[in-house]
Amino acid sequence: MRHDARIPLAVGAAAHDICGNRWRHFFMRAAAAGIACACSGTAAQPAVTGSGQNYPMKPMHFIVPAPPAGGADIVARAIGQRLTASWGQPVVIDNRAGATGSIGALAVARAAPDGYTLMVSTSAVLT
Repeated sequence: MRHDARIPLAVGAAAHDICGNRWRHFFMRAAAAGIACACSGTAAQPAVTGSGQNYPMKPMHFIVPAPPAGGADIVARAIGQRLTASWGQPVVIDNRAGATGSIGALAVARAAPDGYTLMVSTSAVLT
């Protein structure tokens, strides 16, 4: 491979490393940290409402505004499995890809404001 004199070798090597293993390792660490936070003892316990009823009392819906097998989908499914085991209520993962995430975001915005529909997304959809 010919080295271009205008780009220092160190910058080219660092850019290759960042695009390769560093991002993959960063994503895996971030996903593991997010799952650990979401499934910690306090977050995974059913909440008690003001009327003394446990939450959730019906299935939760995680809407992912991305196609299946993407980063947000993998994280949503991992969190959903742990919450299903902890809460005893199913967590339904609903992929609503399209329009750069707007279709899924609109579905969440139009859902009943009862706390049973959540969006799991990357920051790109939120900007």
